[in-house]
Amino acid sequence: MGIIKKGEDLAKILGVDLDKLPGEVQEFLLGQVTKKLDDEKSDRAAFKAELEGYSDEDLLVFVPDVYQKSIYKIDYGKLKENGIKLISFDIDDTITDSAWNKVRGSIPSVKVTMPDDAKELFRNLKSMGFTVTLLTNTKSSIAKR
Repeated sequence: MGIIKKGEDLAKILGVDLDKLPGEVQEFLLGQVTKKLDDEKSDRAAFKAELEGYSDEDLLVFVPDVYQKSIYKIDYGKLKENGIKLISFDIDDTITDSAWNKVRGSIPSVKVTMPDDAKELFRNLKSMGFTVTLLTNTKSSIAKR
């Protein structure tokens, strides 16, 4: 069993066969994954600290009118009936897991791709006449993939 495999099969998540890689490469990748995850934790902690400076009233501006647990559970037909023409999706943590995308995006030759069910959803929305936009604040090199 490889050095990196613990609990969840990290090799599968990253899309590489780590058992075929030398131990030094596995250790390097583990270091890269750990660094990316630590950076993500740090970014989230900094954002949380920034939000603590706002009053509850200030934060209400950012609360959506409607919440759905999944983009696949939304009644898009109803949105269409109500005159909605444009739908924007945040890629990070809405369509895909941003932490894993950052990790995978930092490994040469590992592709970060849109999940097939998301691709199908966007095709369906376009066929319904919606304009679909994808938003992200991740690195452009990851977003382009």
